[in-house]
Amino acid sequence: MSENQKSQFELFRLAVEGPHELDLRYLPIFAALSFPLAVLLDFERVRTNYADWIQAKLLGYVVLITFYYVMRYIWLKIGSPHFSFYLLAMISGIGGFLQGVTVSLLLLHFSIVETMHPWIRPVTGFVIGISWLPVNALVTASLVSFEENREFLNKRVDLLLENRVLQSNLAQKIRVEIEGSITRDLKWSNLSMRKKFDDSIVSSQDNKMSANLLRNYAQGSIRELSHNLWHSSTKSEPVTQGNTGTDRKLFEHYLLSARLVPLNKGLYTGVVATLFVPVILRSPHFGKSLAIAIAFTGALLLAQIIADLIFRSKIRSSMSILMFRMIFIVSFTLLITTIANSMIHYRTPNLEFFPGFFIWAFMMGVAFVLSFTKFALSTQDEVLSGLATQYRKDKAALNIANLEIARVSRTWAKHIHGTMQSRLIAVSNLLEQSATSSNLQERHQAIIAAQNILDEKIELEEVRDRDLQGEIEYRYKLWEGILDFTVDCSVRTDLPTVDIAKVGQVMEEVIVNALHHGDASNIAMTFHLVGENQLECTFIDDGKGVSQNSHRGMGSALFDEISTGNWSRSTGPDSTGTRVQLYIPL
Repeated sequence: MSENQKSQFELFRLAVEGPHELDLRYLPIFAALSFPLAVLLDFERVRTNYADWIQAKLLGYVVLITFYYVMRYIWLKIGSPHFSFYLLAMISGIGGFLQGVTVSLLLLHFSIVETMHPWIRPVTGFVIGISWLPVNALVTASLVSFEENREFLNKRVDLLLENRVLQSNLAQKIRVEIEGSITRDLKWSNLSMRKKFDDSIVSSQDNKMSANLLRNYAQGSIRELSHNLWHSSTKSEPVTQGNTGTDRKLFEHYLLSARLVPLNKGLYTGVVATLFVPVILRSPHFGKSLAIAIAFTGALLLAQIIADLIFRSKIRSSMSILMFRMIFIVSFTLLITTIANSMIHYRTPNLEFFPGFFIWAFMMGVAFVLSFTKFALSTQDEVLSGLATQYRKDKAALNIANLEIARVSRTWAKHIHGTMQSRLIAVSNLLEQSATSSNLQERHQAIIAAQNILDEKIELEEVRDRDLQGEIEYRYKLWEGILDFTVDCSVRTDLPTVDIAKVGQVMEEVIVNALHHGDASNIAMTFHLVGENQLECTFIDDGKGVSQNSHRGMGSALFDEISTGNWSRSTGPDSTGTRVQLYIPL
């Protein structure tokens, strides 16, 4: 039987018998929390010396908790972190027995008279110590399991929701909108630049003015646009879960419990009965106590049936509905039990306002803690469905939108900063060179090239299947006649794990920086494999060298991205020029 076909009873058995239920046995939280209830239920049995009686009860719980810690220390000392459930039940029962013996002996020592026979406390303490084990196991298993699987489940549900959002073509719509906005801005910017360029051709005697105009355009408006897009991409981050501290995890766990189906009525009734029935039966009037216990169990089952009828349509809608359902079940159960107690004339205790309120508050605390156990008693499909409802589709849509905005903005930023800016700077240098030439044909060709760049359709460069050698030739071909290149590439194999286009973008960045910042005339490039897992790319120019005022920009970010931060920029050989070296992982 698969996990998704298992019933809550089967999941309960697996949770109790799993490895996690042993952890909480030595930390008897429920036993410690039961102290106020034990005081209230036994209060009517004591006739005098209330302070001494409370002291005796408190010392009994101290003995119980100390016994658990001693047993834990012994088991860890002998190197046996896990042992059978039955042995654990015996240890827990012995702890309850020692608690009962301690309280009975102290009551005799303080000469406190009570209606309960002294031997009843140790016996019922033994029974209670065993009967409370399943709840401890269930709560522990649920808390530990949620802690271990929380990150995995959140990723799974995010992926499921994002797939649903992707199927709605949201990403495509965002991409079209973003690219439309970028191309419109570039179109109007190029049209304006084309007019200024044409006017400069008419008004100037040579191409120097036009060359400066294009260079300023490339290094001004175009560069600014690419940087704005890059910075906007870094701000479009996915929505995260925020604080992951213990308080946040408990809140998420409780929030999830509001989205899961309620526990099986029979299972929930049985689990709660193991907590309260042994305490109710701790009385010299066993027949009347048994009647009260039956009334309590029946009222609890009936309260769940009525609650399901009331909250059926909104049973998994919110925390408030879960809270209202718990309040109704606890209040109804306590009301019926109180009425039954009055009819049987069994006053243990007399439920006046304050004792009754504290018993109600304790039962609400138990119901709150038991709500955490839904995680251990739900299938993975039910948990994923609950998480999907909890985080909602709008979070997934926002994540998809942010990721797509970041991806598109980053892609266009690289294209504008690299390809467009490089081509404009290259053609501006051609114009500048033609200004000193007497060859009118050369000047005319440079003007036509510049006009073609400003007039061409604005779109991302078509992805071509080039190897490293082809990419190198494609990138430096634009700069022929402007810079001299020396290329040494020993790579003769395919690099399937490397985005070759990104290597080309690195080349463009290095070339533009060498020309713009360093006034270089020659660039030496080497590409070699280092071992079997790295591609070494080295660029050395003969320019001015590394500026002391240099700062990290888009180029540095691009180098970080392709080399995972394994790159350096330094002064070239003989303290001249600039040396840029990257190690790209394969």
